Amino acid sequence: MKVGTTIKQTVAAVAAVAGMAVVGLPSPASALFFDGGQVAFVIYGGDNERYENLGVGSAERLEGTSEIVRTVSSADLSLLQTGAILGPRYGLYAISSDRLSFYTTSRIPVSRMTPFILDATFPAQAADVYGFWGFGRIPASTGGQNIDPPTAIVAAADANSFTNILGRTGLINGNVGFTTHGSLDQMLYIIKLNADAEYPVPQEVGTAILTANGELRITPYNAAPIPVPAAAILFGSGLIGLVGFARRSFDKAVL
Repeated sequence: MKVGTTIKQTVAAVAAVAGMAVVGLPSPASALFFDGGQVAFVIYGGDNERYENLGVGSAERLEGTSEIVRTVSSADLSLLQTGAILGPRYGLYAISSDRLSFYTTSRIPVSRMTPFILDATFPAQAADVYGFWGFGRIPASTGGQNIDPPTAIVAAADANSFTNILGRTGLINGNVGFTTHGSLDQMLYIIKLNADAEYPVPQEVGTAILTANGELRITPYNAAPIPVPAAAILFGSGLIGLVGFARRSFDKAVL
């Protein structure tokens, strides 16, 4: 039976603990952290890990009406390849501003989440361990909270690294029943999990993909479709007209 608690309760407690834990750690200018409403874009799998804060309100933008696009430099990607036997893995993680929802990515869509997977998914506990990592200040070898965009590259061996706190399997220390990360060029589904940990009700809100050339594209299902340029419509209409004309000419020739 699942524990009857809420993400709001657990995250509030974690935030308080993390607040005390940051004493003596680097200042915000040389460290990175993720508050409620801020999406963590994480790449790991090798000797180094890259973290990027997608900004205030970015968690809500996962259900917004426009795409979110970010670019990872070729230098960063090259560094992240070192020691990554299976190649870099990426994922998105966030807690909503109201602390009532936990967002993550998944290799499988909600339609393929079986009762067994849901029984092995504990949203509040997943948010708890993520919050312990994200609300603490992560010592950054490069980057920091006060640069735009806020990024950091940290050695995987660092005690505060993503994988040292949440594991390398993509299961967030075994608190979710589906793999939350994907390889480059692999599309992931963005999953929103309710705050009631008694039984998770996952909601699929969009997709994300990080290409091999370093472009991250997040597409909420609410995003408006990109309009087709008028010139393209006219060109298509012209092609249809030419096909029709050619067919009529062919029919006459046959007769």
